[in-house]
Amino acid sequence: VGMPRKMVAANGHFISKWWRDGVTVGFKEESTSHQVVAYDDMSVTVQYNFEKGSVTVPAVRGGPYLTAMYKGVIPCIKFISNDIFSVDGVIGGGTVKGTKFVVRTQSSQVWLLYTM
Repeated sequence: VGMPRKMVAANGHFISKWWRDGVTVGFKEESTSHQVVAYDDMSVTVQYNFEKGSVTVPAVRGGPYLTAMYKGVIPCIKFISNDIFSVDGVIGGGTVKGTKFVVRTQSSQVWLLYTM
């Protein structure tokens, strides 16, 4: 999940866009395979398979949210430059539990993570 950045040269003639990840959602284990299990004009669903589980990711073009359904796999969530400041107000590491997590970064971004 991220957002595009735009760069314009001093002379105003050069415009470049690139994608900068805000947060990446993945997994600790290495997948044994992956496949597209559904798609249409505006979305795709990809399933990653593992020895003991799977991760299913339905993605919608232009969607502001990302859903990843983990079954028997440990999630790995990384933020830009590893600049996490706090999770639910806990600064400097520790354990947090719940179904909704407020993650604040050193660059003043706020991300909401939900679990089920």
